[in-house]
Amino acid sequence: MQPVFYNIAIVKSVLSFHLKNIQGMIKRILVILMVLSTAFYGCNKEEELVQTNIYMGAMLPLTGAGASVGESAYAAIQLAVNDIQASLTARGIKANLAVFIDDTETDPDIATQKISSFAELGVNICIGPYSSPNVSAVKNYADGNELLIVSPASVSTSLAIAGDNIFRLVPNDQKQAEAISALLDDDGIEVILPLIRDDLWGNELLTATIQEFAQSNGQVEDAVKYSTTTVDYTPYINSLKDLLLGKLGQFSADKIGIYLVAYGEALNVLNLAAQDSILGQVKWYGSSGFAGIETLPADSIAADFAESRNLSCPSFGFDPAAQDKWEPLQDRLIALLGRHPEIYAFATYDAVWLAVETYLATGELADFNTIKLTFESKANNTMGVTGATALNAEGDRLYASYDFWGILHLADQYNWAKVARYNNETGVLERY
Repeated sequence: MQPVFYNIAIVKSVLSFHLKNIQGMIKRILVILMVLSTAFYGCNKEEELVQTNIYMGAMLPLTGAGASVGESAYAAIQLAVNDIQASLTARGIKANLAVFIDDTETDPDIATQKISSFAELGVNICIGPYSSPNVSAVKNYADGNELLIVSPASVSTSLAIAGDNIFRLVPNDQKQAEAISALLDDDGIEVILPLIRDDLWGNELLTATIQEFAQSNGQVEDAVKYSTTTVDYTPYINSLKDLLLGKLGQFSADKIGIYLVAYGEALNVLNLAAQDSILGQVKWYGSSGFAGIETLPADSIAADFAESRNLSCPSFGFDPAAQDKWEPLQDRLIALLGRHPEIYAFATYDAVWLAVETYLATGELADFNTIKLTFESKANNTMGVTGATALNAEGDRLYASYDFWGILHLADQYNWAKVARYNNETGVLERY
């Protein structure tokens, strides 16, 4: 595929069109090419143009279980490019930026098939994949082909490996497990019954939660696990109900919690659970894969059940110190999406900026090791919209706090709302 450069105004139009028709972008590469150049302002026509060409990739879950996250990330890339254009123009920098976007379909096999196309296009930095199974699927290729993966959402602990080509702008799951355990303790929960997505992310998050919850003598029952290809969740709901009936003979209902580790398919689970009076007797807890998902507030049955059971989902949180950065971006994303974006959209926005600043600092002829070291340096010294983007020794985000999101019914509609916050540095849980 040969890059063709478009006027930025045309690109904005194309982006807006595709954002509204995102479900139609299946099984094909969508190429977004943005011309960012100050060369046409006040220069002689015969003057030679000296420009930097910046090519980056983005693997987004535009379809499948992670589609809501992918839609938000897509919008964040659009806004990042707009802002970068303005910044480069103001700084007098001549640069052509090409962002090549492909859909992973939230499927590791699809991600594996598509990852090589980026290297063929001359890309050294790829934003995404987003889910940990997809990152794991492309890791060997990235490590062996001088491709830097910058994931705005992957959190599995097994991917925290020093020296590889994977950088993650969110903390790994040990931090999330610490946060959910703090909330369980504060709620007086003594035993949790897990219903989890049976993949790398689901199993590793469960393992981390077991470790953290055990420190306060909490019990975790054997998990009910469903395949990522599951369509009918009825058997799993029945198994969960049987497990709960057994525990209600040992614990009072207010001491039991159901722990749901899922992506968008959690909507199907909640709809089925809403039909069962037994499953409605205890509190439910979610995970980062479902926090802020757009489909829940729009489904009155599932949303009503989530609100009645105080469903709380932790997600990597906003940094209060960066509120002047993320709050205006949040307003712009809401205007573009028609809803609140997931936190990963903000990490995506930071990822685009870090990639561009890395390329500008190294030049397009730099060797891969220089690009990698420069990206790490930029991340360690940047205050982005998500706050300080500093990385730990394994290339994961160093500083972590978690917002808990729940469903509230206000003004005749359901909405996600922030209900608590946990600071990993201080160990303090704050309720709203």
